[in-house]
Amino acid sequence: MFTLPKFAALTAPLRPLALCAQGLLRFALPNHCGVCGVASKDLLCAACRQQHFTTVLRCHGCGQRMLDQQVTHCGACLADAAPFDRTYAAFDYAAPWDAALAALKFGHRLPYAALLAQAWVRQCSAPVPMDCLMPAPLSTQRLRERGFNQALEIARHLARHTQQPLDTHSLVKVRDTPPQVGLSRKDRLKNVRGAFACVGKVQGQRIAVVDDVMTSGATLAEIARTLKHAGAASVINIVIARTPEFH
Repeated sequence: MFTLPKFAALTAPLRPLALCAQGLLRFALPNHCGVCGVASKDLLCAACRQQHFTTVLRCHGCGQRMLDQQVTHCGACLADAAPFDRTYAAFDYAAPWDAALAALKFGHRLPYAALLAQAWVRQCSAPVPMDCLMPAPLSTQRLRERGFNQALEIARHLARHTQQPLDTHSLVKVRDTPPQVGLSRKDRLKNVRGAFACVGKVQGQRIAVVDDVMTSGATLAEIARTLKHAGAASVINIVIARTPEFH
């Protein structure tokens, strides 16, 4: 006998769309701060701008916090320089930015990409030398599972803010890699070795690679190695958050 499917089964495919719609409503009807939720005409209210945007001295190499104003690189980077030229990290991976990043990446709250891009621009106000922005790519399998690339969503908004071209085709991930969570830095480097390929012309370009979070830097190091092997003049990292004390 024919029976109607349960309502939950019928609506399951629409859940990601519903989550995205909820995020859009939060920003649009009416305007609210994307961090604390209070009514605000801007994505970031005045209180959050004052509380969360402070000058932080960071290592030019890995983006970790530093105390010594007389040096530009931390001891770890001086001892073992990465293939990328500089890291521009806006915040530590901590509240409230960890929740905003999780909402984007795992909650499909795509409007948070605009919030995070705006936050990066506000925090990292100095001019960044680059010829184009390039999002850290996902493998085909991971992109199919998630439905979007959070780095690309952030990069779209950064491109508008910085008036720089966005290159979404030159860098691809050719091998799906196991999750990096729980791995040591050495194992993370091994895990991503050979995972990327440059399929575009990047000779002489100053490339800014965009990613949401930098933990050990293994993925970004492999990307920089790949791009420089293809002729890139320089590769810098633009990341929203840096996991504290991970080398």
